[in-house]
Amino acid sequence: MYRFSVLLIMLLFAVSPAAAEMSGPGALKDLYFGEALYNAYRGEWFDAISRLDTELNQHQGVDEPERDTLYYHVNQAKFAVGDFELAYRMHQRAGRAITAVIEGNVEEPVRNEAIFRLARIYFQKNQPLNAQYAVERISGTVPPEIRNDLEFLRAQIFMANGRYAEAAQILQELRETKSLEGFADYNLGIALIREGKEKEGRASLDSAGLIDSKDQLTLAVKDKSNLVLGTKLLEENKFESAKEVLDRVRLDGPFSNRALLGSGWADASREKYDRAVVPWSILAQRGATDASVQEAMLATP
Repeated sequence: MYRFSVLLIMLLFAVSPAAAEMSGPGALKDLYFGEALYNAYRGEWFDAISRLDTELNQHQGVDEPERDTLYYHVNQAKFAVGDFELAYRMHQRAGRAITAVIEGNVEEPVRNEAIFRLARIYFQKNQPLNAQYAVERISGTVPPEIRNDLEFLRAQIFMANGRYAEAAQILQELRETKSLEGFADYNLGIALIREGKEKEGRASLDSAGLIDSKDQLTLAVKDKSNLVLGTKLLEENKFESAKEVLDRVRLDGPFSNRALLGSGWADASREKYDRAVVPWSILAQRGATDASVQEAMLATP
């Protein structure tokens, strides 16, 4: 999940040690760098990348770089190129740009954040061993803005590498983190179940499925938690409990089709066919190419 916006990037620049001189009005000393940030903020990634690439190339060619206005922002600019390319789905180039920051002469917090982003690229590309190697290179000062996200990524990498106990330990400590509400509980539940702690894992999934939130991402993971738990109960013939959990899933969420199908089967399995028709009838009105819709259309008659 790509949870960092360009607005966050701009905020990071304002609080990093390398950007101490950038505080206050008029702190941005290079207008072209500012233009690149503006384009990125508007989601115009290609324009942002091309502008920043051009500016960095020109900066590298000057005889006295300290006299160039980009000199004050050069580390942030190199870092931003990688971030913009990642947003533009240019993973290979993003990796090269971020690696250049890691290997360059940059402050420890900037280097650690670059490693974090490189590890996230590896994780998104389904390379968990490379991601593990990357996060293990992080040491020293970590920018406070990414500490929780770094620990959450570390837990996800542990899970991808089958190290569920270590992942669960991290996720336990993140349960009260507001920005990870729902996500920590859901992943903790999965980690505990795969570790063999079924009861504790289901309790964590149930907790994630009861979250009260208006955030769309949080509501999505809430729905997913209820779907996973409800499906498990259905497979164990605990139909009443399964029905209760599956009915928590929103009708307009991304997991609603499978939840409606399961809810109908929970009723039908208890021979409450009139109730089963209700969720299946709702489902039958949806796109016929979906497997859950097709099954409901066959089951309803």
